[in-house]
Amino acid sequence: MRKRTVATAAAALTDASAPSAASAADETVSDETSSGMEQDPKHTDGVAADSGIEQPRPKQPPVDRKVTVKINVALVLLTLAAVATRMWRIGTPSKVVFDEVHFRRFASHYIKREFFFDVHPPLGKLLLAVAGLLGNLDPATAFTAIGQDFVEHGDTSYMHMRMLSAMFGIAIVPMVYQCVVELGFSHVAALLAGGFVLLDNAVTLQSRLILLDAQLMFFAMATFLALLKFSNQRVSPFRGAWWFWLVVLGVCLGCCVSVKFVGLFTMALVGVHTVTDLWRYLGEQHTSLVMLLGHFAARVAALILLPIAVYVALFGAHLAMVPNTGPGDPFVSTAFQATLEGSPFATRVRMPKQMVYGADVMLRHVYQPRVWLHSHPYKYPSYPAGEDVGLISSQQQQVTGFGQRDDDGNWWRVEPTDGVITPEGSARVVSNGDVIRLVHLVTNKTLNSHDVAAPVTPSQMEVSCYGPSDMRVPPGEVGHMPLNDKFKIQLVGSPDQDPNVLSLRSQFRLTHVHTQGTLQLTGKRLPDWGFRQYEVSANRQLEGVLGVWQVGNNRHAGLPSEEVAVELGLSFWQKFVELHRAMLAANNQLTVDHDASSRPWEWPFVRRGIPYWWSEPTASKGGQIYLLGNPVVWWACVGGLGVYSVLEIVYAVRRQRGHFDVSERAYTKFYTAGRLCAGGWVLHYGPFFLMQRQLFLHHYLPALLFSVVLTASMVEHVLFRVLRVRRGSVMVGIVALLLTASATSFAFFAPMTYGTTLDGEAIERRRWFSRWSFYVPA
Repeated sequence: MRKRTVATAAAALTDASAPSAASAADETVSDETSSGMEQDPKHTDGVAADSGIEQPRPKQPPVDRKVTVKINVALVLLTLAAVATRMWRIGTPSKVVFDEVHFRRFASHYIKREFFFDVHPPLGKLLLAVAGLLGNLDPATAFTAIGQDFVEHGDTSYMHMRMLSAMFGIAIVPMVYQCVVELGFSHVAALLAGGFVLLDNAVTLQSRLILLDAQLMFFAMATFLALLKFSNQRVSPFRGAWWFWLVVLGVCLGCCVSVKFVGLFTMALVGVHTVTDLWRYLGEQHTSLVMLLGHFAARVAALILLPIAVYVALFGAHLAMVPNTGPGDPFVSTAFQATLEGSPFATRVRMPKQMVYGADVMLRHVYQPRVWLHSHPYKYPSYPAGEDVGLISSQQQQVTGFGQRDDDGNWWRVEPTDGVITPEGSARVVSNGDVIRLVHLVTNKTLNSHDVAAPVTPSQMEVSCYGPSDMRVPPGEVGHMPLNDKFKIQLVGSPDQDPNVLSLRSQFRLTHVHTQGTLQLTGKRLPDWGFRQYEVSANRQLEGVLGVWQVGNNRHAGLPSEEVAVELGLSFWQKFVELHRAMLAANNQLTVDHDASSRPWEWPFVRRGIPYWWSEPTASKGGQIYLLGNPVVWWACVGGLGVYSVLEIVYAVRRQRGHFDVSERAYTKFYTAGRLCAGGWVLHYGPFFLMQRQLFLHHYLPALLFSVVLTASMVEHVLFRVLRVRRGSVMVGIVALLLTASATSFAFFAPMTYGTTLDGEAIERRRWFSRWSFYVPA
């Protein structure tokens, strides 16, 4: 009687052919035999045990078929442990922790259907909104600061939203386990990888809060697992399982990028693997041109077009969910705002239709950051970079970009510079090519620029307001600064457009006549002396779209106000492109130092964490939540990366010299694991060294997961291939030792993960590095 064996683990199938530690040890004796290990064609690179031709079998009488189910007890227990660590006291603290203040608010905007702006794609926020909706989130209850109490405000939906993150965090553990199995390593090595993720304090904490990192890690590992599953179907292309995992891979890719742009690094990993895989097919003589084209077309459809379709569809869902005007309006153009219900630009606004001489206008920057040209009665400090440091300023009145629309400092009067007097009762329209002067209404000083370094961007020129009180040196003497207040209007767009400057519709540049610098925003914020408003400069080498303006408000006593409408009909694709411009610009502007920010080189060594929350101290005791990786896990992964790097170099050199230390089969497994896992680590870690924006420890977590899989694989490889250990019990003992050390470290730092109350002495015992900025109650 024949039996069909199906290996299951929890709710997911696992590969029954993955070797145990004992069978992996047996392979050190002979790589030519399986030592009792059941073989699977997908782990032999398509070389089947038989000829590949199905042989006729003698007819047998029908018999009952029984199904034997093998339960992977270790994986089940590992998953249950993940449930316990992620769900335990998940409602504590009942206070807003770290960036929960943002993502809970975003969920409320979805429920109120208000347009909002964020630097991340929408999938993670959409899922949190669904969880909040299921938890009866009250959008009228606003949480604006870390430490506010959810329960005191009658909000219990935070539990549902935290549990959503926990569900993703729980699933990461068995997926990492299965990734090791799919790479062809033993279940003991997989247990080590899953245990490392289970017992990491940082991964655990990010899986318990209303944040996006658990979702990002989940989809990154889901993509990696699908990639391995698909690669292991190489021996049977274009069949059901092959197509299934290819489509799953494409969907997971789209979802990964739709949570955070870090998902692009995961896409790069898949892209590199796909190119090398196609190159390998190209070198196989038995692969026909038709088959090769089929492989190429299938991958283009599933790994390029499908992820794009998923990404675009999710953005479509996002925009459909936020059709009304909301707090995101200032980040988009007036044309975009005109598509939002309730926006003042969605209906006709009353103001003079054209900009004329003598009019009072407010000028708004068209692209991100969408702020108003502004001035106020405060001067640039003598040394903008600090006391007696750097270049000196003009010490004239500041000109900035300001986000608040209704401020008197945003109004400017348009004056001619050609001496032509406009007859009383008439108005002269400002047209393309006109040279104008802008006078600040509040201070009666004119907009000015000169060859003085801008305060934050010294490669560009300072823009100021100039008046008689700013004349530090009399005319004719060395050091005198003349009045350079003429700007030329240059319309942007189609040459067939109306040559007159129209309110809300025309877009134009203001070029300083004396220096030929174009008035623009640098995208940088001024220091505290400039009230953190945006720097305005004149730039002879204009960059991108930072110097395009429009008339956002207009008034003139001699002209009637007419109904003026923004050009309507902005398509989905125009809104899609504009939103991405704004998101990328906002990401690049996150350059201000943060107390908890860190540099990438510090992350693998856990040199610095992030304080998320702390309670009010009672009797010199207090609780706090501090993002910190498990030092045993993280340092072990650094070791694993180092061991792989050394072995890769040694193998390459010795193989080049004709010395083959391990079998081709063992080397292929080592090479595949290294190429994918080390490649994933590099691609998810290396790009951060090129970024100048704010960076935090949690940015390292996706890279950590790849290093965990690599480390577990290297432990098995070193034991059975390098050291030639022949007893599987040695592997079991080492894994037990590593997991015991990890569990001890996890428990030691658990109070920082769960917010458990500690006294000052206990907190100080946990401060292993001075840069671990724990809160110690007095």
